[in-house]
Amino acid sequence: MKVRHYLKMTCLLLLFTPAAWAQSLGTTNLLEGPNAGSDSVVLAANGAWTATANDSWLHLSAANQSGTGSANVIFSFDANTGATRTGTLTIAGQTATVAQAGSTYVAFTNVTTLVSSGLSGRGVAVDGAGNLYIADTSHSAIKEWLVTSNTGATLVSSGLSSPRGVAVDSSGNVFIADTGNSAIKE
Repeated sequence: MKVRHYLKMTCLLLLFTPAAWAQSLGTTNLLEGPNAGSDSVVLAANGAWTATANDSWLHLSAANQSGTGSANVIFSFDANTGATRTGTLTIAGQTATVAQAGSTYVAFTNVTTLVSSGLSGRGVAVDGAGNLYIADTSHSAIKEWLVTSNTGATLVSSGLSSPRGVAVDSSGNVFIADTGNSAIKE
């Protein structure tokens, strides 16, 4: 009888305990550009929490240093005039790492689509001239994109079975990981 009563009390206690006072962050890693700015971390929380910036270039306003319940914790960061750096925020006992690009960072602005359909590429390689080689697994072929003509062609289309990797050495030799045949081919 005492054991049954103890088990009932334990179960009731577990039911009425706030969800393990669970607090979690929506992300634990953030990437920022080199300019000054602000960002945020989503906090899912059932209870009270605090937040601190652990590096001098990261900042939390007074309104974002503590609270109760879920929140969008907003932080700001200074411009980075040096090399890429990382810093951390501690939010509700959890660590969020902020990586900020260095002053020499250049964002991608013009991305060229080389091949847009019909491929199921698993491996790619680039030779010394800038030509691109693609292991097209579904079609058991190796495709080549030529930088000088901006065109693509099939380099190898027979004798392969589900190639998943391709490499090019300094002499221009193409090596293929022919997975279906358990072989490396040149």
